[in-house]
Amino acid sequence: GKKRGGVGCSKHTMKKKFSPQPLRSSGEKLAAADGAKFPTVIPSWPIFKAYLLQTLREFQKRKVNFALGFCSCFIVVLVVAFMITLLANSPVVFLRLAELNSGEMDIIMTSGDWTGFSFLNYTLMEEELSVKKEWTYHTPRLIGDVAMFTEKGCDRKVHNQTDQLNWRYYGDGQGCDKNLPGSCFQSVCGRTAFHTNLIVMDFAREKRIGIGREWTLPSPGMGYIYLHSSQADEMNVRSGDVVYMVVEGWYFFQGLYEQNMHSFLRPNTNIPSNTSEAEWRKLYHQFFLFSEVYIPVIVKETFSDPLGKTPVDQTNTALIDYATFAQLFAKNMHPEANETIRKLWNSTDLYQYAGTVVLNLPPPRIQAYLQSDQDTIRKNVVVFGSEVLYALGFNQIDSSLPVLSKLETTQYFALFLGLILNIVILILLVLSILLIYSLLIVNVETRTFEMGVLRMIGTPRAGVIHLLLIQSFFYAVPSWIAGLICGQGAMIIARQVFLYLSSIPIPWPLTGYSIFLASALGTLIPLASSILPIRSALQANLHDSLDVKRSKIQPVSVTLERSEDSSFQWAVVLIGGAGALFGFLIYYVLPLALLTLNLSLLLNIFFVLILGMFLGLVMLSLNLEQLIEQILITVLLFWERRTIRTLVEKNLVAHRKRNRKTTIMFALSVGFIIFIMVSYSSTISGFIYQQKSSHGSLMRVEAWGDTDNKANSILKFRELEAYATKYNSIIDGFTWTSSTFGSVVKGTNWGDSPSIWNIGRTFGEAQRLYAISPNFYDIAFPEFLIIDTSRSNSDNMLISEQLYTVAGSGQAILGELYQTYLSLDLSSQFVFSFKMNNGDSNNNNNNNNNDNGGTGSNQSPNSGRTGQSQSLIRLEPNAFLSHSSVFRFSKFPTTRSQDAIVSWPSYLRFARFIQGLPLHTEPFNSNSNASLPIVSSNYESVEDIPRRFFLLSFSSSATDSQKDKVKSDLKKIISGSPGNGVWDFRDSVSPIVTAQSLLTYFFAFVILIAMVISSFSLISSMYTNIYEQTKEIGILRAIGIQKGWVKRVYIWEGFVVVLGSSVLGVMIGGVIGYTMVVQRILFTQLEIGFEFPYGVMSVVLVGAAVVSVVAAWGPITNVLKKEVVTIIRYAG
Repeated sequence: GKKRGGVGCSKHTMKKKFSPQPLRSSGEKLAAADGAKFPTVIPSWPIFKAYLLQTLREFQKRKVNFALGFCSCFIVVLVVAFMITLLANSPVVFLRLAELNSGEMDIIMTSGDWTGFSFLNYTLMEEELSVKKEWTYHTPRLIGDVAMFTEKGCDRKVHNQTDQLNWRYYGDGQGCDKNLPGSCFQSVCGRTAFHTNLIVMDFAREKRIGIGREWTLPSPGMGYIYLHSSQADEMNVRSGDVVYMVVEGWYFFQGLYEQNMHSFLRPNTNIPSNTSEAEWRKLYHQFFLFSEVYIPVIVKETFSDPLGKTPVDQTNTALIDYATFAQLFAKNMHPEANETIRKLWNSTDLYQYAGTVVLNLPPPRIQAYLQSDQDTIRKNVVVFGSEVLYALGFNQIDSSLPVLSKLETTQYFALFLGLILNIVILILLVLSILLIYSLLIVNVETRTFEMGVLRMIGTPRAGVIHLLLIQSFFYAVPSWIAGLICGQGAMIIARQVFLYLSSIPIPWPLTGYSIFLASALGTLIPLASSILPIRSALQANLHDSLDVKRSKIQPVSVTLERSEDSSFQWAVVLIGGAGALFGFLIYYVLPLALLTLNLSLLLNIFFVLILGMFLGLVMLSLNLEQLIEQILITVLLFWERRTIRTLVEKNLVAHRKRNRKTTIMFALSVGFIIFIMVSYSSTISGFIYQQKSSHGSLMRVEAWGDTDNKANSILKFRELEAYATKYNSIIDGFTWTSSTFGSVVKGTNWGDSPSIWNIGRTFGEAQRLYAISPNFYDIAFPEFLIIDTSRSNSDNMLISEQLYTVAGSGQAILGELYQTYLSLDLSSQFVFSFKMNNGDSNNNNNNNNNDNGGTGSNQSPNSGRTGQSQSLIRLEPNAFLSHSSVFRFSKFPTTRSQDAIVSWPSYLRFARFIQGLPLHTEPFNSNSNASLPIVSSNYESVEDIPRRFFLLSFSSSATDSQKDKVKSDLKKIISGSPGNGVWDFRDSVSPIVTAQSLLTYFFAFVILIAMVISSFSLISSMYTNIYEQTKEIGILRAIGIQKGWVKRVYIWEGFVVVLGSSVLGVMIGGVIGYTMVVQRILFTQLEIGFEFPYGVMSVVLVGAAVVSVVAAWGPITNVLKKEVVTIIRYAG
């Protein structure tokens, strides 16, 4: 008995092994009869010292347990401190997206149109804003369009003659009118002009206020510019080359030019209002003559990334110094401009004539944007801007918030990602708590004999509690300190990664909240998690604790409950409370969020519901645990010896209670990994799909806005079509869309948009009407076309082609909503209504045509408003769409004012009908006495209709370099066409690529941490399982079972537990992930596919299998090294 160290051991052995003497202070007796009591709250120093020494000896003996406990608490503190801080800075991703699309400018101020002034007195503004330091972060700018010519395109004889004025304004003296300097300059330098957006800026001030945080180039100096590399490539110029800017003074400086030149104009006060431009030029010869200034500048550097100076998609930009621009303008004015004019311009303080003033938030500027709630960000910016505008005079200044407006375009993306990140943090916290609890309970279960001995020699319950708490904090406190230090180090590294990928310097210190939460988890959670282990240690029967002959495994347990037992049932209370909370959320809070359009509240409800789904699916999956493990043994171990398979099954039954914690953690981790990967990929895919769906192709030419009170148009459409046809090896096809009908044919009231009505005109809705080419749905991403109902045709024509049939000329494509909203079907008719101002309602259109093309159109006077008429066009539906590229269709009533599509001939017929023109093509009689509607233009053919988009479809073999060439060529073709530009899908998604890089690192780290935490739980469980069964292992060895067989039993046990829990996790993550994808489809109305992360899951499962082998191999190998007798006598 002495050798065994059991109850019958000698006093000498007992003292050596368990050291009872230090557990009492001087003069204390262990016997209860002495009346001495151990302290019940705080032990005295001698007793505390004794417990501390006991803890040190325990950790020296159980190094693996200490290492697991230390690493577990360390990871918990590290993860929480780092992840909470990182989560607080996650809005930096969306700030980066916004700044890429708007520039690093918070508030842009301009003079209000209603004031009649075009400039702001920046000098006066600077003085007014100097009263507060936080208002001093501002800078002036002048922005305008200029035409640029390259010196290479000029006659060789004028090369290196940039200081000569005469040839720029008089040309070579032949074939040009000196009164029209433009013709003279072009006679020398050709007519190839490059449209450029010139920004005049103060580089030093912009550096101070944070516009272009990463911009390192200084002011270029007088006579130099910085040119965007895309514009430089288009112009074929490099650093050091000379280019000529054509600056229109009256346009670029507007009021300033008139003011400086007023005294030099030829006086003439009686000028008729119908004076032609030629006569104006004659009267104000010098005004126009001196306005057009040809300025030679040298390209100092080219830049490919504006780094926040301008939006990233603005590629035709040139930057020039603000302080010297007026002098540069004066130096290069027309030779006839006398010295007085030049001196006046040289003395002009351009800071008193700022076109725009940019105001940024005080540093650290980005702190105002590092909020997950868009309302809070909006409040930060709007309150700051309101104070400044009130101080300057809000009734004189117009303002815009570019960064904030771009952030609002990504608010849904931000809200969904914020929801995912909140779930990430919570799941990691749950895993961390489970891990600490698992380790503490394992620590107590493996030390039941020691606890029994301590109780046997007189240690009271308080002493056992103190000892267990000291042992818990012995590794919790050092790991807490180490975790905070490493968390701070990880945050410094993360800051550098963010800075490298996004150019945004996020704060590097850990947040106070993250430190508090990490400290609570690292110190209080071990304390709270000790409650159940302590309770388990104190409730253990003393006889059973000291009995080393029996195994601690209890494959069968019996629980007796008395019917009169009135103990409080916490499980019932928790389940009932959760059900009540769920009902309250659905019944009251959800309608509240919908009625108030509070998206943050709505997503918080989703957050709670998803957590409920996680919890419910985990609980349900535990009922399948035994079945799945049995299936895995049968399927994967069919080749194994029957004896080993039986032992594995018995072990799984015996260890089920302990393995359940590991099963929960692995199932939760794997499900969590699948969920975040599916959510992450669907969020990124949703953004990309949105860009593709809204633009219709990978590249297109666009016409923006309106000019001269009419819709802008792609002017060089013939050249574009010829180019696309020529390069058919790269470009598969092209298609067109028109401008909206309301912007092409307008009444005098700009807001009188077309509307769609049912045939009885009892229900109506504002509508946008477009024309498309027959092949539109063959070119414009056909995968985004979702047809609810369409007319059948035997020729399998596209619905866009059906519009060009005889029947289709009287039909239109509508959104699915109108089937219910207007009670339409394919056999119904509906009406388009257009309000037109005719001047005199009694003299309505004399040429009252009836459309015989199947539409049944007519015009009727509107008796409600004098001088107006309504034009009604009757059509039939061709198809009802739920979604389409480019256009806006939906089946939900939240999407109002949807689009309608007709063919180009129908569009032309409607336009001519509204104008009162014959429906067939004939010249318009301008001398007609009919009082016609005021319209934008007269349309003789479809070529007269303004074209909005020119969509290109590339071949699958087209490379990026080929696409770059096509883009460059398209820009050259449309050069000089105002409001025309080229949109490239790659430029549009380039900001999301940066965000994707940041999120990829983040989620990779999360996955790694989740698997490490779960692996620690597996290692501790397998360690305990093996050391609790040392007696059984010894017996198996004694009856002749080989070591290899024993190792295989425990390795297969760990493998089956991990694989079974992984299968459960795949089921949980798949269900939750699919649910979130379906929800995103509902919100975005885009068919986002469910992408299962097979690659990531393969790596995770292989890693888990390896960990299961390692977790069992170490402990079982260590046990099997001992002699059989030693193994049988080992007391756990």
